[in-house]
Amino acid sequence: MNQQIRFFTTISLLLLTEVALCALSVDFSQTYVKWGEPVVLKIKVTNPVDKTIQGGITISFSGNLIVTDHDSESKIYRKGSWIYYKSGNGRKCCVHNQKIVVENWYKRWHPHETKTMKLTFFALRTGILKTYIRATFIKQPSRVINIPETSSIQDQQHYPVIVKQIYVNQSDDFIHNFQLLIDTPEIGDSSEFMDNLQGLINNPKDSRALKYFGIQNLKNSPDYLAQLQKPIKNPKIANSPQLMYYLKRLINNPLDEEALRFFQIKVVKPSQQSPAQKRLEQAKKETIDFINQQAGGTVLVQLIEAEGDITFVPSRYNRIALSRDGRTYRFNKNSANLVLDIARTIKNKIKPDSQYINQAEPFSGKSYTQLINTLSN
Repeated sequence: MNQQIRFFTTISLLLLTEVALCALSVDFSQTYVKWGEPVVLKIKVTNPVDKTIQGGITISFSGNLIVTDHDSESKIYRKGSWIYYKSGNGRKCCVHNQKIVVENWYKRWHPHETKTMKLTFFALRTGILKTYIRATFIKQPSRVINIPETSSIQDQQHYPVIVKQIYVNQSDDFIHNFQLLIDTPEIGDSSEFMDNLQGLINNPKDSRALKYFGIQNLKNSPDYLAQLQKPIKNPKIANSPQLMYYLKRLINNPLDEEALRFFQIKVVKPSQQSPAQKRLEQAKKETIDFINQQAGGTVLVQLIEAEGDITFVPSRYNRIALSRDGRTYRFNKNSANLVLDIARTIKNKIKPDSQYINQAEPFSGKSYTQLINTLSN
């Protein structure tokens, strides 16, 4: 008899667990993302009882993130906020949360009604991001229903949860990553942001700072901020309210004259150039203008300009000329495949050791191989 009772008790618990899980479902738009890519999360929960009661859907995370969209009912408890915490004896008390918590609370949740929580966010760290999901219903002041009822892992408030994982890979696009952070006031204005930015200015290969900006692999970290190491130490610049504005402009365009002047980096004016330099600049301007009008031309120009050791030089007879290490390569301006011809020659002859042969250049988002494949199809 005792064995039968234990058997039926076990079956009942399994059925209750199954019903609880059926009452809560989780759907991610994607579970493998690059740093900065948005994830859309939908949690559907059904009121399991036959009366209208209060209830809520709660999600917390193992790492920092930025919420970009949420429901009107959503309340976001950022790190350091006061939240309820269930102590070992079951009593509730308040503590400062360590990780972000988002909760939708409904004062009238009708019997067997399904509600959906929708949240869009992106993670601020690479690696595994764990999400801790649960629902709570208050049947009576002393009667609380948790979904799930039990679990081997609890969230920071000590409630049972369903755990789902997202893998966050690095993003090599420093420009995109930087803008994403600086355009989010709670991040761009934070001391953590400034500390990591300062670390990157002091040492553009600072692994800790690069990880903060979404770059895990040091080989993929261009020295965008190396030229700012000295001027940023000037208190007048470092404490200026316009620091972030001009820094963003300079990262978007390293030749931005107004930004360069703000950082007290010398701008070479045309009147200071020699006749030979003027001819070289004019040839470069005319060549770039011409190439930019061709299919794939703007990408090719950005790839060439990114590394700085291939130069445009004057040429006659309807030719475009590129020079590297004292050797000049000429191309027919009237060729229907001009951009393709130049890209192939750079890849195979001019600079087969370019870091952008297969790796995407951050500004254009393309590599030489990608450009060649696009133009060849």
